[in-house]
Amino acid sequence: MDWNDYERLILKQWKRLLSSNQFKDEKHFQDFFEQNPCMLSGVYGLLSSPDVFPSALISKPILPDFTRKIPDFMWITFDSVNIYPILIEIESPAKQWFTKKGRPTAGLTQAHDQLKEWKTWFSKPRNEASFADYYNLPSGLRGLVLKPLYVLIYGRRREANRNTHLAEKRTHLQGENEFLMTFDRLRPSQNASHLISVKIDKNGYYAISIPPTIYLDPFTAKERWQLVRQKEEAVTASPHLSKERKDFLIKRFKYWDDWANNLSGGICYTPNDRE
Repeated sequence: MDWNDYERLILKQWKRLLSSNQFKDEKHFQDFFEQNPCMLSGVYGLLSSPDVFPSALISKPILPDFTRKIPDFMWITFDSVNIYPILIEIESPAKQWFTKKGRPTAGLTQAHDQLKEWKTWFSKPRNEASFADYYNLPSGLRGLVLKPLYVLIYGRRREANRNTHLAEKRTHLQGENEFLMTFDRLRPSQNASHLISVKIDKNGYYAISIPPTIYLDPFTAKERWQLVRQKEEAVTASPHLSKERKDFLIKRFKYWDDWANNLSGGICYTPNDRE
């Protein structure tokens, strides 16, 4: 699907979701972001031109041996020096930031505390190694400095910024490496048009949704999606892919997986090598 057509489609769905009776139910937003990972790309846009491993948004990411509430989503982004797991908590856009007296609501405080729980987990050096192993990070990423970021998406801008004092106060609620934002911050990004959604279990990554703007290329096949199983099932379940495109992707996913598993040597790649 052409990006402009897809963007119009999901913005229409997004507007309808925000204005419907479903907007109080976080599950509807979880489902929407799983189907349209480019809507959460503004979160990893906190960094300048990051790369994403494994070219996917991770839904319900697991933190090994962590027994409290897990994040709703995670990006694993990196540059030449650092690797940034971006852990995301989404709450309902119907929730209030402040009471009538201008104090943070109990709901906001509780949601914000989730970020502190994850921050505490990452503060233990042994958990950094567990994270790298569980998410099957390649050797090139394991040598980078781990710098987790923590994001809370909560409520609406018109309520959080209903007066100048609250708008200013909002900026001081964030702790170090924390980002608190409203649902109004979210927009689809074409830079993320090729990214898929995955989950992870003891057997590794498995695909849960494939956007209609996906393209395949040798680099992604070798370095990223070779690690992801059930891609064909996710293609079949996609509501926006034509039958012809589904048939093509199913065939080519198998081709590229076989190619990546038997590749010896490097890859000569240009942006024109896309399907």
